[in-house]
Amino acid sequence: RSRIKLDRFVAPPNRAAGLVVRARINGGPQLSLLVDSGTQYVVVDRTAALRSHCAGGADLEMIGAGAASATLVKYRTADTLELGDLTLRGVPMVVADRTLADGIQGALPLSIFAGFLIRLDFRAKELDLLPYRTGEADNAGAVPILSSNQLLFVKGTVNEAHEGYFLLDTGAAYTAISRNLAGQLRIPEILATHVPLHGGVAEIDA
Repeated sequence: RSRIKLDRFVAPPNRAAGLVVRARINGGPQLSLLVDSGTQYVVVDRTAALRSHCAGGADLEMIGAGAASATLVKYRTADTLELGDLTLRGVPMVVADRTLADGIQGALPLSIFAGFLIRLDFRAKELDLLPYRTGEADNAGAVPILSSNQLLFVKGTVNEAHEGYFLLDTGAAYTAISRNLAGQLRIPEILATHVPLHGGVAEIDA
């Protein structure tokens, strides 16, 4: 069993946007990574990658939710990822050619803990990694999900009429819907407040 202490990440203007974990990659300096179930890979910016001895890598195109086009990033494998007393080896990661939010050097996907039963406690700011229980699991209160490409999706219904799947994203500051669904809900875009969002590999206007 491992327990990892987290810090709260607050985005301007004073909006709680998630939880941050302190980590070291390849024995480098301590980095602040956003705990993000909405990403497939560990993501770091270029400066953090260089300080963590992660130069180079293969070109890879990635696209974030809401982004207009794909962004070119560098893909490589980190030899070690240290999270408190826990050390993971051979961790896939991408290097983004841009800075992320203030105070954040990257993002940490929950999928790298697939070998553990995960308990993410937002109030206590703790991430518990537990061994899977043997025998029949207790599914009381469980919500069915769809797993695809190391991401989790949950079925939801908007306004009791529009059903679809939502990406379960612990790194998101807002609940998001597509422009297509907004049109079906007859939400006039001209009356909406535009919000600039900083994703792991791209910036978008929402």
